[in-house]
Amino acid sequence: MSVLGTSFNVKTENDILIVSCFEGLVSVNANGINTLVTPGDSFSFATMVVNNKIYTSKPSWIFNESSFVDVPLEVVLMEIEKHYKVTLTTKNIDVTLRYTGSFTHTNLDQALQTVTLPLNLSFSKDSKNEVQIYDPKKQ
Repeated sequence: MSVLGTSFNVKTENDILIVSCFEGLVSVNANGINTLVTPGDSFSFATMVVNNKIYTSKPSWIFNESSFVDVPLEVVLMEIEKHYKVTLTTKNIDVTLRYTGSFTHTNLDQALQTVTLPLNLSFSKDSKNEVQIYDPKKQ
């Protein structure tokens, strides 16, 4: 990767490389694919390359948030586990569901609601920092 601009974000997680450009230009060579990421674009490199638009001028982590565009739910849940140091389990849900949205790093209940409500899912917590995400229709 070579930087040809001034404001960008690079994130790697679970064999996924995400490059978002906010200002300038970023040249990325990943998985044998060379592409230029321009302002307002975000590329995800994994088994396939996905080009998405971003609508902010700064990365979301600056605002204590994690943001996602069309990623599997399991990636989002792992990010919640990492930020809140909780153990997440799932019951009767498809973790390959695609999620677009963000969650806060400052309030676990708000973060869980932000992720579960749009997907018609629910969650329960116990006193041991364990959270279960489930489909209330399949209980």
